Amino acid sequence: MGNVDVALIDPEGNFAADAVPQGDGNAAETEVRYPAAGKWTALIFSAVPKDGGTVGPVLLRAQTFDFTSVGTVNPARVTIPAGQSATVQIHETTPAQPGDEGISVVVANTAGQVSSAVVSLRSLVNIAHGGRFSGDLTGGNGRQPDLGQTAYYQFEVPKGASADTLRADLELSGHQNDPVLAYLVDPDGQTLSLANNSVVTGFTKSNPEETATSSAEVATTDPPAGLWTLILNFTPVITGTQISTPYSGAITLGAAPASGLALPDSAKSVLAAGKAVTVDVAVKNTTDGPEAYFLDARLDGDTTVTLASQSATTIDLPMSADQSSPSWLVPTDTESITLSAEASVPVTFDWGPGVGDPDLGATTAGDNAVGNWSAAPITSGLWLADPAEIGPFGDNPPPTVKTAMAATVQTQPFDSSVTSKTGDMWLQSVDPSAHVKAVVVQAGQVAEIPVTITPSGQAGNVVSGTLYVDELSELPSSAANALNYQPGQDWFPGGAQVAALPYEYTLGG
Repeated sequence: MGNVDVALIDPEGNFAADAVPQGDGNAAETEVRYPAAGKWTALIFSAVPKDGGTVGPVLLRAQTFDFTSVGTVNPARVTIPAGQSATVQIHETTPAQPGDEGISVVVANTAGQVSSAVVSLRSLVNIAHGGRFSGDLTGGNGRQPDLGQTAYYQFEVPKGASADTLRADLELSGHQNDPVLAYLVDPDGQTLSLANNSVVTGFTKSNPEETATSSAEVATTDPPAGLWTLILNFTPVITGTQISTPYSGAITLGAAPASGLALPDSAKSVLAAGKAVTVDVAVKNTTDGPEAYFLDARLDGDTTVTLASQSATTIDLPMSADQSSPSWLVPTDTESITLSAEASVPVTFDWGPGVGDPDLGATTAGDNAVGNWSAAPITSGLWLADPAEIGPFGDNPPPTVKTAMAATVQTQPFDSSVTSKTGDMWLQSVDPSAHVKAVVVQAGQVAEIPVTITPSGQAGNVVSGTLYVDELSELPSSAANALNYQPGQDWFPGGAQVAALPYEYTLGG
C-alpha cells in the first residue's frame, strides 16, 4: 500500500491531466475528454516511502472510449422563447445487470454551446430469481482510510416475507485484506445490520481480535415489505496485483439458519421456578467464510431503559480535538431513543448513529437540550453526540463549562433468565461489563450452542420471548477514528440478526 499518482502528457507535450490522489490509496485514475490523436505519455510517480510513497512494480492500463447515443429524446429539437421553458421526454433502458449506470443528457444550442446533465439509472436485484449481483473494485484516491469505492444495490422485499430471514452475502475475489463494510438499510432508511469482512475470534481486554476473511454477511429477521438498500463501502486499497478485482454476492429470503427444537414453545410447557433447564440451539454457517455467533434473549413487549455510557458523558466544553464523543450502544429491536444534555449555559448537540442515518439536532430550552428519534426499529449500534455551547460570545472565547448527557430507549427487554456461553453483546448497552464470547463457526459447519433457562417469578405466570441468533462484527479502527471515536478505549460493535427463535412457558411452583 502506498501513494501512487499518474499524469498524462498529450502528443504536443502539454500537461493534460493528473489523478491527484489525496492520501494513501494504491490506485490512481484520470481521464481526458476528446483526446487528441497521437502518442501520449503517462507519468507514474509516488512520494518517497518515508512519506507514504511506494517502491516497486506498477500496473498500467490505458483505454479509449467513444461517445454513443443511448435511448431517445422526444422532441429531439425544441425552440424555447426567452424566459420560457419546455418539456422534453427522455426514454432510457436500465442496466442489464443489478446496479447503477450513468449517462449524460447533452443539450446544444444553435450557437454551438454545449452542456450536459448526468442521469443515473439503477436496476434492482431480483431476489425472487437468485438475487445475484456483481461488480469490480478499482480502488480509491486515499482521501479517507475507510472509503475508496461505494456500491449501492436495491431490491424489493414482497409482502408476506416477515417470517423469513433476509440475508445479503458478499464474496471477494483475490486477496482483499482491508476492511469492507456492508450496510443493510430498511425502507425507512434505518441501518438494521452492519458487518465487515472479518471474524471476531476473541478479545484482549476490551479490544476485539479479528481475522480478515474473503466474505461478509448482513442480515435481519422479520423484514418489512418495501424497497431495501445494500450499501458496500470498500476501502481505497485493492490487491495491487490486478488493475481491478471482481466481487459478487447474493441477496436471499429464506428460512433462518438456526433452530432450537427443544426450546419450550407454548404455555402448556411448565418450567419450575429456580430449576435450570439447558437446551441446544443449532446454528449453521451458510456463508463462504467463518462467522462468530452470539445469542440474545428478549422478552415480548417493550420497556424504557437507561443506556449505560460507552465513554465519558460528562464533557468539558468547548470540546477539544482529542476528546471522544459521548456514546451509547443502542440494541436491536429498539423503537425510539431520547438524548438529553444539561449544562450551566445554553447548550445543544448534534447526534445520531456512528454509521448510517439519521443525522439529528437537539431542541434547546434554557440550559437543557433534548433530542428524540423513533422508527420501527431505529438503527442499532453505537450512537454518538457532539455537544456545544450556544453563542454568541462576541470577542471572547466560549466559557469553559461541563455538560452532562444521558440516553434512554424504548426497546425489547432483556431476559436475564436466559444465559449461554456466548454472552450477549447487546447487553453491553445497559451493562458495560457484560461479556461476549461468540462461537466461531466455519463455512458450511453447524455448531450446537447450549442455552440455559433458569425461570423466576410467581407460579402461573406465562413467560414468552424471542431468542435471537446474531453474527458479531466490528467497525474497523480507521472508520472509528474518522468518527472521533477511540477504539483503544473501547470497541465499535455491529451485528447481523440471522435468526429469531420464539419461546414460551408457564412458571410452575
